[in-house]
Amino acid sequence: MLRDEKLLAAVIAVGIAVGAWRSLDATGAEPAAARTADRLLHRVDVDRADAAELTALPGIGEVLAGRIVADRSARGPFGRIEALERVHGVGPATVARLRDRTRFAAEGRAVR
Repeated sequence: MLRDEKLLAAVIAVGIAVGAWRSLDATGAEPAAARTADRLLHRVDVDRADAAELTALPGIGEVLAGRIVADRSARGPFGRIEALERVHGVGPATVARLRDRTRFAAEGRAVR
């Protein structure tokens, strides 16, 4: 293969990989690769998790998990990690501890 052909093949392969990663399935659900990565990294979707799932996060007990679920039900999804501070008992230290362990289905659509 010529050098240009190898480069073209590499660019096409990367494009296919990125397209597969970003594409949605027929139901509009998130990509399977993203769901798999979240499971491997033990990320919890705070905008969708129930109280039991939230207690798997460090520093989140049953009471705080209940407050998070209640706040989300009353005020809508969080959308980003910093919005969790609207819940009584969640401050900057908790947010910092949870940053790499959470994700948000409503990212960019947070309600304050």
